[in-house]
Amino acid sequence: MLVVTVHGRPVELQRAALDEELRRSGAIGSLALVEALVRHAPYDAAVERLVRAIDPPIGTLGLAALLALVRLDAYAALPALARATSAGGPLGTTALIAGYLLDDDSAALEAAIATDVALTLRVPLVLTVLPAQLVWAPRLFAALLDALARLQPTVGITAYRALLGDVAEAAFRQLQHGASAHVLLGEARGALVDSLTAELGGTPELVAARGMAWLLGAIASDDDDAAKNAIERARDRFRDPGFHADCDAMLAGRWPPTPSS
Repeated sequence: MLVVTVHGRPVELQRAALDEELRRSGAIGSLALVEALVRHAPYDAAVERLVRAIDPPIGTLGLAALLALVRLDAYAALPALARATSAGGPLGTTALIAGYLLDDDSAALEAAIATDVALTLRVPLVLTVLPAQLVWAPRLFAALLDALARLQPTVGITAYRALLGDVAEAAFRQLQHGASAHVLLGEARGALVDSLTAELGGTPELVAARGMAWLLGAIASDDDDAAKNAIERARDRFRDPGFHADCDAMLAGRWPPTPSS
């Protein structure tokens, strides 16, 4: 019996179900099976199965397969990702971003962030699943923070807060992988703390607020009372027990946690 986590909850799978999935083509049978491929299948066999699942990528399971290839750092999947970009829409854009990351093409991705709003909105999602610290992450986050400043006047407050939360979560994941906040964010760190503190207090969506709080708790100074107050207000606004526990850990100086394996 295999146990995987999907949306924060354990799911049990028979080993035979994974073995059968490895022989199939087309969309993978469930999100739990995508997770099992990443966690429990032989590496080469998992990559080959995921490649067959993005020809073309369809729906939520197609997105999960694209992200799984990034999680596995599957350089061999680059030709399949290039083909998957023809799907267009969000999935095609996700495949394009995944290809840039796996091909280590920082210049192309930074240039795309400077000109393509739809791509910019998808980049943080793909960054959050990277399995390790990205060497050129400081340049990438500089491009994302420039995009945030550029888009703030035009995308509306809800979309801006969602993007800020996504960028914050992506940066937080890099810190968990060992990145230095000073190196990752450079001179933008102070302004980012101010933005997170200002927006966290009024963000009504848990996902965005959680990403903001995670990063704010990791990069704000210990004597930043405004940041602490913003985290407290965010904790009190939502009824999510996991978020409450995270905020309590931030306020108690037990943050950030070590990522789970």
